[in-house]
Amino acid sequence: MIYKKNNSLLDKAMTDNPLDKVIDKSVGVAVNGLAKFFGAICMPAAEELGELVKDQVKYYRAKNLISIQQKIQKHVGELPSSAGKTSPKLLKVLIEDASWEEDDVVQALWAGLIAGEVASGSSSDDAVIYTEHLKSMSSYEARLIKLFYSDDRIADLAYIYSNSIDEYVTTKPIDIPIVDILRASPQPLDYVVQNQSHDEIISDPENHMLAFGFVKPQLHSLVRRGLINRWSITPELSPNDNVRIEPSSLGLDLYMRCTGYKIYPLEAYVLTRKHWRDNFGKANE
Repeated sequence: MIYKKNNSLLDKAMTDNPLDKVIDKSVGVAVNGLAKFFGAICMPAAEELGELVKDQVKYYRAKNLISIQQKIQKHVGELPSSAGKTSPKLLKVLIEDASWEEDDVVQALWAGLIAGEVASGSSSDDAVIYTEHLKSMSSYEARLIKLFYSDDRIADLAYIYSNSIDEYVTTKPIDIPIVDILRASPQPLDYVVQNQSHDEIISDPENHMLAFGFVKPQLHSLVRRGLINRWSITPELSPNDNVRIEPSSLGLDLYMRCTGYKIYPLEAYVLTRKHWRDNFGKANE
């Protein structure tokens, strides 16, 4: 009983704290802004989505959602008149799941997916199939997806007109230096080699294969989930310093949608990437 009394006094003291009141007020303003934004891009369920945001999203998740919202707006600019058709099912997943994501690169993938729906004026819920990959994606995986599928050589993929498991083949091998994969780490690698800093590990080739051992689970996960077909070390190039990536149609599709594009069939997207690269010097917008 004494514990309960003291606990209630503590709760009252926290409630009366002026700083807490300021934080609560600022969070309330932010949440109201989020509710209005999601209502604007999904008018049929505007009220329900607004209530969902207000009921579920507190400071930590509000901060993450605001970051995603800003990335969406950077993609689309001023909301088009057709913006209010975005699938409520998709936005529900965003509010309930993406709001826990604090990594900037994963947030950008979520934002690109939503932005593509907003920009296209689509009311379809087909984008929901990509959310399972984003919900379970590590921050390292997100960086690897970006590294692999933003590569200019993606524009040289050749489509196989058959019922093959591998829909695309690489006409130019996509060999990624191991050091680039290590540089993509979302966290410093100083835990990998004793008494070696992250910069020392990156700059010393003798450390690369040891550090790469910590990256392999991320690559295995991408293969298991079909986001790349396979990967291998390419010792014939120079001693074990490259990883050959074989992209998958699923990984390519996910990357396309999460950069805000909906260009089908996928071979049309590959041709578009080739056009961008050959005419503008880059294989992505």
